[in-house]
Amino acid sequence: MDNGEKLPRRNLPLLASSLNLLCSNSKSLNQGQQIHQHVIASGSSGIQFVVTKLIQLYADCDDLDSSRKLFDVFPKPNVFAWTAILGFFSRNGMYEDCLENYGLMKSQGVSEDHLVFPEVMKACAQLTWLDGGMWVHGGVVV
Repeated sequence: MDNGEKLPRRNLPLLASSLNLLCSNSKSLNQGQQIHQHVIASGSSGIQFVVTKLIQLYADCDDLDSSRKLFDVFPKPNVFAWTAILGFFSRNGMYEDCLENYGLMKSQGVSEDHLVFPEVMKACAQLTWLDGGMWVHGGVVV
């Protein structure tokens, strides 16, 4: 690959996912932006899996504007994209935004997973909103 060969497009989602994870964990926003540019140049920016990973990357690197821009044009965000946005709000003390967006997620028929639940419960606890915590818990316990 170091002789100027291009990476086959079919391999890009896996590569982008792995590199995004590294950038997210190390908070390497500049490198993540370079991956994003490569994704755009390769024509892979419409692959749901790749877009979700980019949303997560930007949220993990505390770049809400970039994360939200991708999220807002995502035709039907999945639970992983929602988790990235809700996690950002919760980590940054934006508890009202976390709960508002959780309500939007639920109204769009997206079910929470085991990663969304603690973020939203934390927001309820920080706002001392017992009824909200009971509402969230009631939606998870079947």
